[in-house]
Amino acid sequence: MSWDSKEWANSQLKFAISELRDASKKSAFAWKNIMHEVLIIKEQLQDHGWTWQAKTIDFWIHRYQRARRLSA
Repeated sequence: MSWDSKEWANSQLKFAISELRDASKKSAFAWKNIMHEVLIIKEQLQDHGWTWQAKTIDFWIHRYQRARRLSA
């Protein structure tokens, strides 16, 4: 899989979403580390022109930030 393939971009998106889903059940320290990782993935997608996947990651980030605030 290469950086310019749609398959790569979608696999990165799926990975980021699964990490965010798992992060919502973990400690604040783990949440910060996972957010860091997801933001790096988002930046890589943007750098390679995969804006739809990057915007979708933004949606999921905001969704889980909201869920964490409501559960706190």
